[in-house]
Amino acid sequence: MKNILLFLLYVSLIFECSSQDFSIRGKIKSADKKEKIVSANVILTRLTDLKKYGDFSDKEGCFIINKLRSGRYSLRISFIGYGSFQKELEIKSQNIDLDLILLEPDSIILKEVTAEGKAILVQQIDDTTQYDPKAVRLHEDALTEELLKKLPGIKIDKNGRIQSQGETITKVYIDKKPFFGNDPNVALKNIPAAMIDRVQVYDEESEQSEFTGFSDGKTVKVINLDTKFDKKLKEAKFGKLSGSYGSEERYQAGGNINLFDSLNRISLVGMTNNMNVSNFSSNSDKFVQMRSTQRNQDHYIHGFGVSYADSKKSGNELSCSYYFTTADGKTESMINRQYTVSILNKNYIESRNSETGENTHKFDLKYSHDFNGQGSIMIIPKFVYQSNKSSAIFNGKTEIDKTILNEIQNNSVAKSDDYNIFGKVIYNQKLTNYGRSFSIQFDGSIDKTEEDDEWTNITKQYSDNGDIVFQNILHANNSRERLSTNILFTEPINQQNIFQFSYNIDYVYDDYDKLNYEMFIGSLLIDSLASSGYRNNNWNHKSGISYNYNLKDIKFSAGIFYNINSYGKNQEFPFLLEVDRVFKDISANLMFSYKVGKSSRMKLSYSLHPVIPSLEKMQSILYNKNPLQLSIGNSNLKEAMNHSISINIPKGWTEFLGDFNLNFSGNWIQNYIGNSTIFAANDTIVLNNILLQKGAIITYPDNFSRQLRGNFGISYFYKLDFMNSLFNFDLSYKYSEIPNSFNGISQNSIGHSIGFVLQLLQNTSDNFDAEIILDYSHNYRSNRTGSLQKIIYNEYGTELSLRYILPFNLSFLLNCQHQYNTSITSGSKNNILANISISQKFLRAKSAEVKFSIYDILNQNKDISRSVTDFYIEERSTNLPKRCYLLTFSYYLRFIN
Repeated sequence: MKNILLFLLYVSLIFECSSQDFSIRGKIKSADKKEKIVSANVILTRLTDLKKYGDFSDKEGCFIINKLRSGRYSLRISFIGYGSFQKELEIKSQNIDLDLILLEPDSIILKEVTAEGKAILVQQIDDTTQYDPKAVRLHEDALTEELLKKLPGIKIDKNGRIQSQGETITKVYIDKKPFFGNDPNVALKNIPAAMIDRVQVYDEESEQSEFTGFSDGKTVKVINLDTKFDKKLKEAKFGKLSGSYGSEERYQAGGNINLFDSLNRISLVGMTNNMNVSNFSSNSDKFVQMRSTQRNQDHYIHGFGVSYADSKKSGNELSCSYYFTTADGKTESMINRQYTVSILNKNYIESRNSETGENTHKFDLKYSHDFNGQGSIMIIPKFVYQSNKSSAIFNGKTEIDKTILNEIQNNSVAKSDDYNIFGKVIYNQKLTNYGRSFSIQFDGSIDKTEEDDEWTNITKQYSDNGDIVFQNILHANNSRERLSTNILFTEPINQQNIFQFSYNIDYVYDDYDKLNYEMFIGSLLIDSLASSGYRNNNWNHKSGISYNYNLKDIKFSAGIFYNINSYGKNQEFPFLLEVDRVFKDISANLMFSYKVGKSSRMKLSYSLHPVIPSLEKMQSILYNKNPLQLSIGNSNLKEAMNHSISINIPKGWTEFLGDFNLNFSGNWIQNYIGNSTIFAANDTIVLNNILLQKGAIITYPDNFSRQLRGNFGISYFYKLDFMNSLFNFDLSYKYSEIPNSFNGISQNSIGHSIGFVLQLLQNTSDNFDAEIILDYSHNYRSNRTGSLQKIIYNEYGTELSLRYILPFNLSFLLNCQHQYNTSITSGSKNNILANISISQKFLRAKSAEVKFSIYDILNQNKDISRSVTDFYIEERSTNLPKRCYLLTFSYYLRFIN
């Protein structure tokens, strides 16, 4: 592999001198009045592969399209009320300046259209939805997050999740370059809206699909924030520095500094506080990314990050980022778990006090080089290191019909070190001018975890005398190495019909050692049921053929693949065992999309793929940290087959009808891998000599006939011009049917959830903003066997936000959130968080600000959340920082050329 990387880098150096970018520019005016036309739609199509490039004319009527390769293009310019302009161009060895382009008025239009100074809020360029920020009213220091909230079709919920046309946004780019690892929230909370020239929303394909032009329907929804540096600004230095101190010895300091020009982007962020406010938040891979969050009662967080991106005219692009965070905190939480099994009224209640500390380092880099449009190479390395330490005390009890059956007290301390090294290299090459291409991707990773855990359990059974004391010490070392190669060969029949042949080989090696010691008469003995040591080799082969049809209004793709997945496990402890398992399956995918009108595209997709049980689920290792809530694996699991379907029907934005989206998604899993649970009415020996105490449960994975899920949603946006407001309505319905087993009795957990969200954004002027949100959901959950056990609960939420800029540079800000739950517990059902602040700006260009704020005026803030599984509903309440008074000084950096 090392020789291959050296060869690819050598090839890139050879071609670099011949790689060059070009541009096409021009200025658009009306032919009759010679007035500049703002927001004219400019589409450039490369004739060799029909790849499209787009732009809008700015307030001076100018446009420019950069990063073009030599070749033949078709240019089309259009604007409402005018005839279109079309011309074929050929780029040979220099940029093209079209100078002045005149659009003739459309004689069919009876009413005169005024082009001067008018910006169009939303336009559709092929499959990209594009917004013009000039059509939105914003205060001078508004962040990009505030801009996105005012755009029809885009919404940001209270958890920071961004959605567009019913789909979740997974990445946010700055000028189509990564920004702090593509975390969707970093750019929104650090980049001023004044720096944004346009907002683009589109479906992004994989790096290999984008190069080959073969669309397999596997896309993610992304947002690109085009800044004003390509054609309007030469350079800018902007940011914000602030510091706060207040009652309860609360403090907060931080800021961001951005150095941007037409080629380079440098951003620095930093923060320190004891209010649990962070620019860094947890991600699904358990490592940390940047976002604002408040989750624990007493948390100290410090962090620093830097991001760099450039774009050279020689075809090279580089982006990288690094950040470090350290956090220490205390948390108080309460858990109430109500079981939906039909044979008993069972609850598990737990209170927990914990202290945690963690340090995280993350570095990522992306380098790409384009060989004059005929090939490319991309290198993407990443590194993450995280260390954790924690101590916790929790008290739990099991109740049946409100009678306490048993209790547990657990004291634990733990520490762990995790690191991940990942690398990816993609090499693409066009073999002919009419679309034949070859692409190969190498990637590999090393994950290693070292963990030490020690705990003491004291359990008490009320029907017996005396307590049962367990003391355990756990030592674990886990490592995983992975290598993968993906090869694609694309063969076009013509411009509309393309075939692709693919082969993927994936190898994973696991080295797992877990030793669980239990104290017995003053000596530590290995608990063989909760310990294991093994080495595992996993090979996965996937080969197949796909077809792609691409016309102007219709896109269709289909593929079929053959999969072979083999496990080779050598267990060394607690006894010698060799296990070889092979899974052979067929997978398939299908995608159809149809362009409806000028601004909408209906999309239907279907996929069939195997769900191979994970190695962890197939290990017969007992997890016994809580003797009342045990779990173990199952070595007899079989693979499942997942059928997934999704339908998206958008009605693109129009001034008269607004924006409408209808979404449906569902999946049906055959041979579903679910959970079986055993409840012990008395001390019982179960599952190969495991002692299950009275009132305790043990859960293990098992195969069931099927699982069903379905989600239906409607989203509607409308601009209320008479009150300068944006109205949003969301309606959703969710259905789930999850099989499970309780004490050997098979049953189905049936769930229904219906809800709606009403949102009104009011913006009558640059000095006044108001937002009102109403949120409601009705939830029904039941388990069906011979009888019916059901739980019904409702959730209500309201939020009011006001911002008013007063005379003498004074600003008033109010935010109030109310949450009400029909609780499954007897605790508080209401939660109100109210914050208020008043500030004044001063110094030249209002670059300094002093602000007085009150956080949590009513002093009752809590985090109340619910999670639903196949046989219980869990309600969790966590204390958050209480009322405090803060005085803040901020300084804004605004140096723009």
